[in-house]
Amino acid sequence: MYREHQAFTTPDDNVKVWRYLDLAKFVSILDRKSLFFVRSDRLQDPFEGTYPKVDLQKYSDKYGDYVQDIDKLIHLLEKTTNERKKYTLVSSWNISNYESAALWKVFLKSDEGVAIQSTFGKLKDSFASFEKDIYIGKVKYIDYEVEGIPKEAALSPLNPFVLKRKSFEYEQEIRLIYRDVSFEDKENVSGAYVDVDLSCLIDQIFVAPTAPKWYKEVIESLVTKYEVGDKEVIQSNLWQGKIY
Repeated sequence: MYREHQAFTTPDDNVKVWRYLDLAKFVSILDRKSLFFVRSDRLQDPFEGTYPKVDLQKYSDKYGDYVQDIDKLIHLLEKTTNERKKYTLVSSWNISNYESAALWKVFLKSDEGVAIQSTFGKLKDSFASFEKDIYIGKVKYIDYEVEGIPKEAALSPLNPFVLKRKSFEYEQEIRLIYRDVSFEDKENVSGAYVDVDLSCLIDQIFVAPTAPKWYKEVIESLVTKYEVGDKEVIQSNLWQGKIY
């Protein structure tokens, strides 16, 4: 279930959140009634879960003998980070009151796909029956060369996992984190499926703005087939119409 954590910054419950998906991933969610959380060491960004440079001195006090040897400290932090990345699993969503033209293009491999639109409150509540802890919070975008973990943040191994470089700021990510130490020994497993209440999670479903008109009917049929409740399916009009 959802757990608050002092390392995470959370929005108002009514703020909209989005997950942009191709058809295969959308069907997988409906069929399994779960969300896939990927191991953070399988993500493309090599900075995932790492500490900014300016935080090295702050963390040196924690490692005693390594205070005087920055190279050993860096090596230790690298080893620790690589271990944590194996068992820290994430699901990435977008936080915005509007559709994102950029994210439609980033996450869809073709002209066809959907976006699940929910709210932060519903996202939290959808994990009520899941026994293990799910943490959710907004990602903070920083310059890793000159910025670090916010001073008001608690000292926590989760801090680096809610930071990303400014190059990714367009994502406006809200990140879900699930930790399972057993993944340290599961080199051939890329992540885990986490049970979720889809009737609670899904508010509306948007069909990609570039999808053909018949595609909306297919999505409506899938929603009915998998019995996720009376959910409105909306054809995105992002590229349609004009002001004058």
